[in-house]
Amino acid sequence: MDLEDLYDDNNKLKVPLRRSLAENKKVLGILFENCGDVVQKSFAMERAEGMVYMHVVYIDGLTNNGMIEETILKPLSYEWRGNSAKDVWDSILYQEVQTADIKEETSFDKTVGSILKGDTAIFIDGYARSMIVLSLIHISEPTRPISIS
Repeated sequence: MDLEDLYDDNNKLKVPLRRSLAENKKVLGILFENCGDVVQKSFAMERAEGMVYMHVVYIDGLTNNGMIEETILKPLSYEWRGNSAKDVWDSILYQEVQTADIKEETSFDKTVGSILKGDTAIFIDGYARSMIVLSLIHISEPTRPISIS
């Protein structure tokens, strides 16, 4: 699969999100092959039902890395180990990720668009959808006048 194979005539990603995490990671690898600022982290969580494999993608410098660590990676890796929720997806979406700014996405094109805007995408093996977490660094206006000499 090449980069050209991923897009339609309207320059939209034509590949769907897949249930296979390996297939989604392959597409992400092709899309972001030469992007040194795109961070992709894979990890496994031990659950009562067995191991759950996940992949997190964000752009370094656009995202609040501390927020990603505290609201996504730390809760999933440490605080919810051994959880025996019936549906891993719903448990992570509604309980475990500690942010109100999270939504489901079923389009690969919209998922990649969200990553490029500074959001964080979470992929879970066995689910043909992603979670999008608002994680863009917000830059505020200066509070005092700036003088130019």
